[in-house]
Amino acid sequence: MRYLRVGQVHHLNPAFVPKARQAPPEPPQAEPGPPPPQAPEAATGAPSRGLGDTVAKVLEATGVARVVKAVAGENCGCKKRQEALNRLVPYSESK
Repeated sequence: MRYLRVGQVHHLNPAFVPKARQAPPEPPQAEPGPPPPQAPEAATGAPSRGLGDTVAKVLEATGVARVVKAVAGENCGCKKRQEALNRLVPYSESK
């Protein structure tokens, strides 16, 4: 029996194709997914007046606001918190 060296191909086995000669597999076709998420300011269209608006946009973008409204209902106090934070930490307008 004759032994093959590393890199040699056995010519009697037609099913054997060395890895260097094999064609690379086709990449799977990607299905179109949902559109990329928008920035919080772009989603509402209005600039933030203060910290309350920024917190509300972040909570909305991450989905936390949806969970809170599902658990606590529409009267969760979110608007009161938002207005209080806007009064405490208002953003100055740049001129």
